[in-house]
Amino acid sequence: MKPILLTFCGINSYQDEFSIDFENLAQGGIFGIFGDTGSGKSTILDAMTLALFGTGAVSRYKGTVGTPFINTGMDAAYTSLAFEVGGQKYTVERGFKRKTKGIDTTKCRLTAADGTILADRLSSEVTAAVTRLLGLNYEDFTRSILLPQGKFSEFLFLKGEERGKMLERLFNLEEFGKRLQNRIRDFATKVGGEIQHCEGKIEALGEISAEDPAKIKAAHESLLAEIGALGKQKEDSFALWEHHKVLNANYTQLKHFLEEQARLQAAAPLADKHREAVEAANRAEKIRQPVERLSKLEEARRHAASNLAACDKLLAQIRTNFERAIKEYAQARKALEDEAPILQAILRLERERALLRKEYKELQEGLRAAGDKWAAMALEMAQNLRAGRPCPICGSREHPNPATGGVDSKVIQELEISERRGAMSLIEEQGRRKSAEIEDLREILRGAPGELEALENSVKIITIRAREAEDLKNKYDAEYQEAAKNQALARERAERLAEDLAEQNGLIGDFLAQGKFDNLNSAQQALMPPEQKATLEAKIGAFEQKCAEVSGAILRLEETLAGNDLEEIPKQLEAARKAYETADLSLIQKREQAAILQKQAETAEQNLAALQTFNKELASLKARHGLILEIQGLFKGNAFIKFIARRHLHYITTEATTRLKTMTAGQYAIEYDDDTNFLIRDDKNAGKYRPASSLSGGEAFMASLCLALALANKIQMHNAGGLSFFFLDEGFGALDKTALDTVLTALESLAAENMTVGLISHVEDLKHRILNKIEL
Repeated sequence: MKPILLTFCGINSYQDEFSIDFENLAQGGIFGIFGDTGSGKSTILDAMTLALFGTGAVSRYKGTVGTPFINTGMDAAYTSLAFEVGGQKYTVERGFKRKTKGIDTTKCRLTAADGTILADRLSSEVTAAVTRLLGLNYEDFTRSILLPQGKFSEFLFLKGEERGKMLERLFNLEEFGKRLQNRIRDFATKVGGEIQHCEGKIEALGEISAEDPAKIKAAHESLLAEIGALGKQKEDSFALWEHHKVLNANYTQLKHFLEEQARLQAAAPLADKHREAVEAANRAEKIRQPVERLSKLEEARRHAASNLAACDKLLAQIRTNFERAIKEYAQARKALEDEAPILQAILRLERERALLRKEYKELQEGLRAAGDKWAAMALEMAQNLRAGRPCPICGSREHPNPATGGVDSKVIQELEISERRGAMSLIEEQGRRKSAEIEDLREILRGAPGELEALENSVKIITIRAREAEDLKNKYDAEYQEAAKNQALARERAERLAEDLAEQNGLIGDFLAQGKFDNLNSAQQALMPPEQKATLEAKIGAFEQKCAEVSGAILRLEETLAGNDLEEIPKQLEAARKAYETADLSLIQKREQAAILQKQAETAEQNLAALQTFNKELASLKARHGLILEIQGLFKGNAFIKFIARRHLHYITTEATTRLKTMTAGQYAIEYDDDTNFLIRDDKNAGKYRPASSLSGGEAFMASLCLALALANKIQMHNAGGLSFFFLDEGFGALDKTALDTVLTALESLAAENMTVGLISHVEDLKHRILNKIEL
């Protein structure tokens, strides 16, 4: 890589655009950039690395684009570097803009000489493309090609591992055996992980000896014996606790019953009052039925008296009505007899004639209905006739000619008809006589015209009145007879009730004397309803039963608690409880310990067996891993790569030693130990080795310069693109004039090796020595 043209603006102290034409500046093989401290010399390196990698070169700008390298008076900056690699020219450009927090990349582009854009989307893509072209990343570039302040001696003092990685990147050594190394590494990692896992399991088990399970078992058996003794102690304390529980329960019951007894005694007067009331009710109960009967008799007597009075009143009324009816009837009869004796006779005869007509009609109807039934009836009556017994029809006790089954029914019928006709003839004769008598009577009345009609009307009226009076008389007579009968019954009942009342009053007087009651009122007040008496009796019974129960319970509890200090019973109970709980807790703890020991014994046996198994497995894994490591020692662990890296490092140290001996007049040589850490061999001090960190500032500068030049030369040989450029920032101030002259002579000789060297310094002697330079 060879820089051609660098242009930048707005970076650090550069507000105006600034350009460096490296083609003209580097024609002598060595050039310098000089200026006072703070003049902006190192900013040139910043501008170059910002263009290539997007980050500053000097230590104060190490990091990402977000570092504050934009000039404080500006909001934007840009940088552009044209360079050549492998005969091809490229230009890389980047623009930056300040934002509220940090800096944004506004432009990034890598183009070829023909204008082809190789990368321009992302800053990271441009950086990756530049890294591929150079074969160096930012870190390698600032350690071997462009050495800014603070980076100059970094390669000298890098740790062996980091230096080895750097060499691997610079010379692409990771390609050698990488796939095989990865496979061996992965396999070794796997087996190593299995070993770690197995060791972890063994470590987790801890140290276990064959005697551990036996010791734990012995401790467990001893603890079991303690548990047995504690169990007996717990049982005893529990029995004592239970005993005191019973005593305390009895004591509590005793206090309760004593309190109950006091309450019962307070309630005794009421119970006595109830008892007296019940006893009085029981004594008064004997008069309940007599009193009830007396009440009923009184009611019946009052009713009978009322009824008798009503009967008397009714009888008197009926007597009056009856007497009036008799008087009216007598008057009507007398009037009838006075007014129409003949008419009465006519009426009587007409009534008799009507009766005869009715009888005659019935005989006619019977005559028409006569038939065979008369024969059957005659036969039946004849069959039932017995000598000496009267006939049901004629009453004769003699039966000379009774009917038989052979008698002709027609003959019997004719006999009956004949009899009926005879009776009808007799009735007709009587009727004719009655009619003749009536006609005679009427003939007498015909001699007084008009009188007969008036008489008939008068007789009719009187007859009606007489009939009504007679009916009324008969009615009142019947009522009087009934009322008189009822009056007699009522009087008889009233007299009987009066006797019963007297008898009942005498009986009640006896009961009052027996019940010791002053009078009937006090006895009645003592009476009570059966439900009330039953309720009081139940209360009295319950009270007496409760008293007996309480007295019995108190007597029993006092006998049970005899010999005990009652006030101490609760304290003894609490002490017994605590003793039991202490024993129970101890037993629980011991049992837990025993369970733990038993589990430990089981676990110890299991762990011992597992440990033996894991140890065998670990031995097998370690043997296997040792073989893999042996193979890895040949192919991995970067052994092969380190071998090649050591060859490159051997070349670098050999070439650096040649330059360093020249600079130090043959005193120092550079070598490296097994970890590729640099050592300084002091040939003027019997070849003793000393660490690089023991060098003085000037000595360290020369050793670092020699290594950097050797490394740059090796990179140029290895890199197909060619890196014939070397830039060094400061470090010369640590050299004396002789050393400075020696170093410059060595640097000037690089021109013959086709190497361009750029120096940045403020040392005046150096500025006068170098012809191609820029002064800031």
